[in-house]
Amino acid sequence: MTGASTQASAPKYAVSSRAVYQSPWLSLREDQVLHSDRTVVPFAVVSRAESVVVVCELPGRVLVMTEQYRYACARWSVELPQGGVMPGESAQEAALRELREETGWIGADPEVLAARLFEAGDWATHGFAVVRVRPVRLGPASPDPGELGSRTHQVPTDQLGRLLAEGLLCDAATLAALALHRGLAAAGTVHGG
Repeated sequence: MTGASTQASAPKYAVSSRAVYQSPWLSLREDQVLHSDRTVVPFAVVSRAESVVVVCELPGRVLVMTEQYRYACARWSVELPQGGVMPGESAQEAALRELREETGWIGADPEVLAARLFEAGDWATHGFAVVRVRPVRLGPASPDPGELGSRTHQVPTDQLGRLLAEGLLCDAATLAALALHRGLAAAGTVHGG
């Protein structure tokens, strides 16, 4: 298989760009992209802050997860704890903070399983890190205002298939993190598998 790093140059690049929308959380721009066949086409690109997805597995193959209402999708979603990485914060620090804020769990020994995965690399610039955290103890949660109404669950890993079939496990970042965690556990790279 030939990797992208073996390519001599990018087959397309922006010749101009204009901001379409800007907020504290997200920006949208429209680029005019020159393709290798010399055609120029408009292309929309979404950007937002980098984020982190937290895998925290309790003894007995039980995952700490949240259930939140996702407005844009108009549905409830069972997910791993996740959120934005603040300026100056490492992915490990963000993982510990997000786990505590969303679920109340205090964690330790954060381990980066993937430094940067892309949710939608075709049209979005932002990525997320997957960080595994060892649970230490449970304290009070302090969710952000947009997360009010969310619930914390302790989900046995043998229930993930049911949640997926019921449409409750539908977050792509969560699914990627679970696949990565389970794959590494099966390979003997991480504990808890």
